This record gives sequence, C-alpha cells and structure tokens, in this order.
Amino acid sequence: MAGITAKFGAIALLSIATAFVSPGIVRAAGPFDGNWVITGAGAGGRTGTEGNDSQACSAFRIPFQIRDNQIIGNYSRSTSTPTEIVASPSGSPMKGSVLSDGAFTLQWEDYVITGKITGDTVVANWTGQCGARSATGTRVQ
Repeated sequence: MAGITAKFGAIALLSIATAFVSPGIVRAAGPFDGNWVITGAGAGGRTGTEGNDSQACSAFRIPFQIRDNQIIGNYSRSTSTPTEIVASPSGSPMKGSVLSDGAFTLQWEDYVITGKITGDTVVANWTGQCGARSATGTRVQ
C-alpha cells in the first residue's frame, strides 16, 4: 500500500510542478505592449508682464513603455537635450493605464496626458503652461 501512496504523491507533486512551468501559464503580451514615443511641436509661451513671449514652449519627445496595459518606468529630462525625456532608474515614475480600446491616461511629474492608441499610432493631448498641446507618436522597436 505504501508503494501506491508514494506513486500518487509523486504524480501529484509532478502535476503541480508542471503547472508552474507550463507554457499555458505564461501571459500573452497585450496588444499595446511595447515601447512608444510621442513628439510634439513647439508652442507659444506665457506672456510676461512686459508683454513679451517670456517662456516659449519647445518641441519635445517623450518615450514610454506599456506592459500588461500599464504605463511603466522611470524617466527624467535629458541633460544634453532638456526637451527630451529619457528612461532613467533615478527618474520620476511614469504611470498610467491603457483601456482595451486604446484610450490611455499617462502621468509623469505634474503632467497628465490623455490619448488614444490605434494600431501603431498614438495621438496625445494635455493642457500645460502653454495652453492646450497635442502630440503624435508611434510604437518603436
């Protein structure tokens, strides 16, 4: 009888181990998973007290990563090109989520960006110090 009990125990243990390494357990990548980048043209700035355009808003580039419908990663401004945001382990967290229809909300520092992903194209919008802004982008490899 001990031989049968040992065999059933071994089969049960093997079944549990197989479940953890089975390819069926691995989650499939979401349709929006990957690396993305949006770019936007420059915009007029805030008008200073002297009536001049004291702080024009430059063109910019913002990369972001999506995994399992979540926008993830830490980013900071490039030291060589401040209008470019770069991945940085010591940077500020970028967070957000993507809905099944591609609509997303992304937050980084004080910026909240909303938009839509369709295929490999992104359209994004937000309001900042220069007023309403928009950008377009794409999935990158």
